[in-house]
Formats: sequence, C-alpha cells, structure tokens
Amino acid sequence: MSDDQIQERLHAYREWRGQIAQALQSYRAWLDKYGLGSPQEDESITSMLHSLMSDRITVAFAAEFPAAKRN
Repeated sequence: MSDDQIQERLHAYREWRGQIAQALQSYRAWLDKYGLGSPQEDESITSMLHSLMSDRITVAFAAEFPAAKRN
C-alpha cells in the first residue's frame, strides 16, 4: 500500500468519525428540542463523542531481514 493510499484511508476514517459525531450531536439536539432527553442519555452521548474524538490508530510494520552472510 502506498503512502497516498494510507493517507486517503486515514482521511476517510477522520471524515467518518466527524460524520458520526455530527449525527450524535444532531440526535442530542433533537432529543432536547422535543423534551425526550435524560441525564443518562446525555451522559451516554457525551461518552460516545469523547470515545470518537480520542480514538487512536496504532500502525505496526513488520519486515524480514536477510540472514547474515557468512564468509
């Protein structure tokens, strides 16, 4: 996978996280608008938003090294 492909996928992931966060915020606003929210739901949404924004990706690289040459 090339560097550009990795960058594109990371960007797509960030965009997806942003869309999910926006949907959660819109849902919270809708609940508030119609008086359907509760402290427990608000806490749950806040927790989900925090998890989305603090999520980290760990990338590990593995490679084989050639065997040492013997003279």
